[in-house]
Amino acid sequence: MHGKNKIWCENFSKIKRTWLRNIEESLWLNRDKNIRFSEAQLDAIGDVSDYCLLRARAGSGKTTVLNHKVDFLMKVCEVQPHKVMALAFNSPAAAKIKKNLQKDFGHITFENSRTFHSLAYRVVNPGGDILFDQDEGPNALQSKYVESLLRDKINPVIKKVIAERRHDSWLLQLRLAQQAKH
Repeated sequence: MHGKNKIWCENFSKIKRTWLRNIEESLWLNRDKNIRFSEAQLDAIGDVSDYCLLRARAGSGKTTVLNHKVDFLMKVCEVQPHKVMALAFNSPAAAKIKKNLQKDFGHITFENSRTFHSLAYRVVNPGGDILFDQDEGPNALQSKYVESLLRDKINPVIKKVIAERRHDSWLLQLRLAQQAKH
């Protein structure tokens, strides 16, 4: 960015950070006096685009920022819990995010914290819904929507591998069923 555009964006970022600091003080400092976010962390929390990647060194507060980002989306932006998916690198982090959001932040209906690996496994082995194993309600609609997005965006080569895997799995199940009859 150059000139006026760059200055405008910098000014807007300052205004947004000030607004987020006020939210930080009203929502989160009452619960934990030790939390004071950096500008980069506030930018991540306040990012309301469809996708947000948090990338930082170990111990830098990624899980804390993710918890507060999800809380921000649900409390301030009024996003429904079933419309948020929090991806973590490992199972303990995913479990911690879910537990914290339910217990500490009061989002008792938030269920969708998982690892990248579990999401990938569900894409490759779609035995159930990717996000939820529910056939009814708003969660089922979210699952169907995300599954359709993933299927539309998957590389054709990967689609072929998935189709072959499903076919092989189906053949194996058929053989096992035939063997069980004999």
